[in-house]
Amino acid sequence: MPLVKTTPACLCRVAWLAVFAWAGTIFWFSSQSGAEIERMNFLELWDKAAHFTIFAVGGVPMVLALRWSFGWPPRTLFIVAVLSLSLYGAVDELHQLTTPGRSAADVADWIADTLGSIAGSLATLFIHARNKGPHRPAPARD
Repeated sequence: MPLVKTTPACLCRVAWLAVFAWAGTIFWFSSQSGAEIERMNFLELWDKAAHFTIFAVGGVPMVLALRWSFGWPPRTLFIVAVLSLSLYGAVDELHQLTTPGRSAADVADWIADTLGSIAGSLATLFIHARNKGPHRPAPARD
């Protein structure tokens, strides 16, 4: 009987916890005024670069959570992860409309969110594909 490789349930839970912690952090930042955001931007990142980076980071736990929960093929994982993160980015921009001292929803921020989601999801899938092959022991030394 062949061994079936399954992901431990605790890894699935940790991945989903990371997704929700990431989303909660985004929500918290979106609830801050523009002046507070500027004070927290100690690296003085360009706004679009920050959006791209944050959503690229979000792509990692999203892809892992989906993969370990559903075992979908890479194309499906990519599409669902990017659509989910992009939708969250759009909702985040709308949420900022209700935050005092924040500008209106910015389509360029949402595009940066989506591009970051694509980058993070692709990187995660690429790394997984590279490590997916069968384990090959190191060659014996003579």
